[in-house]
This record gives sequence, structure tokens and C-alpha cells, in this order.
Amino acid sequence: MIGKSRKGQGALEYLIIIAGVLAIAAIVVYFLSGATNPRQTAFSACRNAAAQCRQAKFSDPTYDCYPDCVKACADPTTGQDLLDGTQLAGVSVDDLRDCDTSGYTSAYCACVNGDLSYISSSNVQ
Repeated sequence: MIGKSRKGQGALEYLIIIAGVLAIAAIVVYFLSGATNPRQTAFSACRNAAAQCRQAKFSDPTYDCYPDCVKACADPTTGQDLLDGTQLAGVSVDDLRDCDTSGYTSAYCACVNGDLSYISSSNVQ
């Protein structure tokens, strides 16, 4: 009887070790997948701001999206536009109000115009 209880203890220890290895593997996969990439998080925030801007302009065509878009579309580490590198941090929003509805290259201009499709890492200048 004593021998059987020790076998059960060994099986439990084996299962605990397997669970630990799986937990470590899951953590490694999470970090390697880029789930914590601040730049990707910024692209998501910029696209969300563009969607909110588009929706707000449907109800009020004079809605001012610039402050929200400039804040959301700046790289969190450099303060530059996500796509063309224009310095956004510390710049007056009034100095950035030159976006037209076509031919823009910056993420904040795409955001102001509600263009979700242009705001992606494939359009980085």
C-alpha cells in the first residue's frame, strides 16, 4: 500500500511540472506574437479615433476631429505621426490643420478624414 501512494505522488508532481511548462510556453508565445507592441496599440487607437470621427461627422459635419486624431495617431515613444513621421507631440493643433480630403500621407490626416483603411503599418513612409 505504501508503494502505491508514492506512485500517485509522482504522477501529481509530473502533472504540476507539465502545467508549469505550458504556462511558460503560453507567456513566451504571448510576448513573441506582438500582443504587447505599443506601436500596434497606437495603430488601433488611431483607427478607433478615425471611426469615432467619421461617426461624429455624420451627426455634426462641423465636428473638430483634430485634437483627438493628433493625440491618437502619434507614436507613444517618439511623439511622431505613425505613418509619415511628422512631429505631433508638443505641436499646436492649429499648426496641423492643413489636411485635405485627398492625397494625405499622415495618419492624423487619414483619421481626420475618417479613412480607416489608410491607417495601417503597410502605409508607413
